[in-house]
Amino acid sequence: MHVDYYKRPLFLFLIFYALFLLTTPNKISDNDIAHKAPAKAVITALVTQNPQIKSGGVNIFAKVLTLNGEDVKSRIYAKMPPDTEVNLFDVVELEGHLTTPFAVNIQGNFNWAQYLANKNIHTQFNADNAKVIKKAPLFFTFLCNIRKDILNLFEKYFDRDGAAILGGIVLGARGEVPADLNKAFNDSGAMHLLVASGGNVGFVTLIMYYVYVILGVKYNWRLPLALAAAGVYTILAGADAPLVRAYLMTICTGIGIKTGRNSGAFHGLCLAALIILITNPGSIKDVGFQMSFLATFIILLSVNSFKLPAKWPKYIKIPLEIFLITTSVQLVLLPIYANVFYRFSITALLSNIFLVPLSGIIMGAGFLLYFTYLLNISFLFKAVYYITFALLFVFKFFVNFFSSFSFSAVSVPALSVPSTALFFIILFFIYNSVFFKHQKIIAAGLSLLLLLIILINPFKPKNYVFVLDYQNSNAVVLNINGQTFITTENFNDTVLQNTLYSLSRKRADILFSKKEIIPSVKRVIPFTDIWPGEAVTHKDTSVTAQWGINKGYVKFWNNTGYSGTDKDSMTFVFENKGNTVLTGGLNNFVKINDVITEAKRNKSVKVKL
Repeated sequence: MHVDYYKRPLFLFLIFYALFLLTTPNKISDNDIAHKAPAKAVITALVTQNPQIKSGGVNIFAKVLTLNGEDVKSRIYAKMPPDTEVNLFDVVELEGHLTTPFAVNIQGNFNWAQYLANKNIHTQFNADNAKVIKKAPLFFTFLCNIRKDILNLFEKYFDRDGAAILGGIVLGARGEVPADLNKAFNDSGAMHLLVASGGNVGFVTLIMYYVYVILGVKYNWRLPLALAAAGVYTILAGADAPLVRAYLMTICTGIGIKTGRNSGAFHGLCLAALIILITNPGSIKDVGFQMSFLATFIILLSVNSFKLPAKWPKYIKIPLEIFLITTSVQLVLLPIYANVFYRFSITALLSNIFLVPLSGIIMGAGFLLYFTYLLNISFLFKAVYYITFALLFVFKFFVNFFSSFSFSAVSVPALSVPSTALFFIILFFIYNSVFFKHQKIIAAGLSLLLLLIILINPFKPKNYVFVLDYQNSNAVVLNINGQTFITTENFNDTVLQNTLYSLSRKRADILFSKKEIIPSVKRVIPFTDIWPGEAVTHKDTSVTAQWGINKGYVKFWNNTGYSGTDKDSMTFVFENKGNTVLTGGLNNFVKINDVITEAKRNKSVKVKL
């Protein structure tokens, strides 16, 4: 990568625009139908992604055309009755209820409403009746039927695991992957191979380009035809957001190459990202967009900055190049793995050396299997079937093998915001150390600094209180001068652990609870071991149990002694350097320096100390 690339207006504008979007909260347009919810309604909508067939119904992402007969422009996520026959780009009429997406907004946990908002969707539609009023154009209907035929073929000739893997690799179909196999894919770092992604689009473009070379197609027509084939695949695989992003970038890259620019791939990536962010600003906070952009960007940096000696034999160079690219991708995505999933696959550094090339071969075998099925030549179909079966067996073996180690994947707390920013800045300079005079020394020094940031994770947030409410249970997480305490009774363990991870803490210092949960905390003190009037001291924080102010369903009251109802009315008072925090007996409120903050249903309420 040439240093001048970073001075180009396109790249600079993209960076500043992305930073602007990251620091700007999402706003719902005044024209969005979200302002009409909740309400009974009849809408017409264009299906924009392949329908998701679930056990309880058929779900779609759609662009709303009319609401109760009036023209509108908005997007929705709709749930339709089971067995609704609908295809990509069909226009449907839905009768039912317009609602606001259900939101459980707990610190560090998945928020369905926010997930949709990042896709510029602020409304959900629960349809009682659904019908197609206008079929998709013949070409798109034809491709949708081919997709169904391919997936039906896989389900007919392979077991559940094989059909799910093959459907995922070939067409990105979200099949019902068993929980144990799903975990194996996650722990081995191979989950990205089960969804149609930029790699699939690039693979189709490359393969078709060389097919046209073999067929003797004129030079000027090879790339346009290869891009057209990739476009057909994008539609065939469902036209999901990652595929459309990848296809857009491939087109932009192709234009750059055709115009004779060495920076074609780089500018193609920047242009594609800019178009996506302008058309849907919420994409900047979409994890899929972040991962796609960062992975592609780091691959471009890797192949340009770290080149293996030309004299090395190919059987050594090719595995090492795959390892270098895989390591680079895993490294640049580490903050996302930590900050979103709280888990990182270590064996992915090795597993992808085998699984990435193998998935490309399986993808080709899947299409070849369908082609031989159409030819209706029995021996040829059987030959391809057995080859595909063997490839799937080997693929699944590697997935299970690389996920079988105790260290295959580790749980990690989120990197703090300053640490994340430093991580990306340092990584950028490592991959551009070729511009410096003492490249190896600078790269080594920066790598050591990067390692320290990962291990130490400085600038952790502190001095806060979170009051959590989840499914009628409550917990309080508070941090005083870097010391973390939890009071809870029957709060969900996983949700509470995710909250800790999101606050860059792997464990709390002390947990006050009726039961011994969250085994990773340093110390667990059950309620039965501490009575009002008793105190615990941790570093410079004093924690005292007392009968005190409590809150029921109607009002607050002061309790002066044991009521015979266990210790549900006992409170804890945390004192540290002028700060006094009192947690209610049911953990449904906190009193901080005489100011009371109550829990909110299915939300987390934050208070700064």
